[in-house]
Amino acid sequence: MKGAALAMPTICMGLAIWAASTASQEWTTQSILLAMHGSRDDRLAMLADHADDPPEALGDRATAGLAELALMAATQAPSRGERSLAKARAGRQIERLTCTRPNGVTTQVLITQFDLLEHPFASSRGLQAYAASYRSAPFRMQEGRWRIAYGTALWRRLPDEVRQNMLNEAEWLTRFNGDQRVAIEKLLGDSPAGVAYQFRMAGGA
Repeated sequence: MKGAALAMPTICMGLAIWAASTASQEWTTQSILLAMHGSRDDRLAMLADHADDPPEALGDRATAGLAELALMAATQAPSRGERSLAKARAGRQIERLTCTRPNGVTTQVLITQFDLLEHPFASSRGLQAYAASYRSAPFRMQEGRWRIAYGTALWRRLPDEVRQNMLNEAEWLTRFNGDQRVAIEKLLGDSPAGVAYQFRMAGGA
C-alpha cells in the first residue's frame, strides 16, 4: 500500500504534464489554422513563431498548416531571399509529414504544390503525388477545387485513370453542392477537361 501511495502522485503528475502538453499542441494547431485565413502579416508572424518548432511540439495538423503557410509565403514573397526561406520551411514541414503520414492525402497534395514551386510545369514527382492523392482520398471538400485546377492544367500529361478520378471529384462536388458548379466550370473553362466534365454532367458518362 505504501508503494502504491507513493506512485499515485507520480502518475497524477505525469497525466497533468501530458494534458498540458496536449492542450498546448491543440492551441498551437488552432492558431495556425486561424492564421491561414488571416492577413499576410498574420501568416508570416505565425511562421516566424512556429516554423522552427521541434517535431514533437507539433501534431500532423499543425505541421500541415505550417507547410501551407510556408507555401503561401513562398508564392507571395517579394524577394528571392524570402522565397528561398519560405521554400525551405515548407520543405521541412512536408518532409516531416512524409515520415508521419506518408500516404495521407494532405501530404500528397502538399508535395504536389511544393513541386510547382521548383517546377512550374510540374515534374514527374509532382504528377505521381497528385495521382497518389486520389488513391488516398478520391473526394475532398478542402482540396477538391485545387486538385481540379491542377488536373485541368496538366490534363494532357495525366493517365486516363487519373483524369477519370479528377472528373469523378468534380462531378461529386457539383452534385454534393450545386452552388459550386459555377466555380468548378470556371476552373475547367473550355479545356479538354471542361468538355469531358460537361459531357459527364449531361449524362454522357
